[in-house]
Amino acid sequence: MTKFHTVFDTQKLFRNLLESMSYVGTVKNVYHICSGCDYDLDLFKCTQALAIMYLDADTSFHVYENKNIRIVAFKHKI
Repeated sequence: MTKFHTVFDTQKLFRNLLESMSYVGTVKNVYHICSGCDYDLDLFKCTQALAIMYLDADTSFHVYENKNIRIVAFKHKI
């Protein structure tokens, strides 16, 4: 198992995700990409990798808090 590389592995993950969305019914196994993702988060490894892929340094986003919903902030450590 190799360590998750934020640049190369997120690109591989994005290509696999895009290909599986482009060809309906295509199933892609991304465990080999996500298995090295070991950040200290209470998430599955593939969920961590997808969050890192979507919430990179170039993406701006806002979190709105509702009094009835507890929102957990995701902080990406590079």
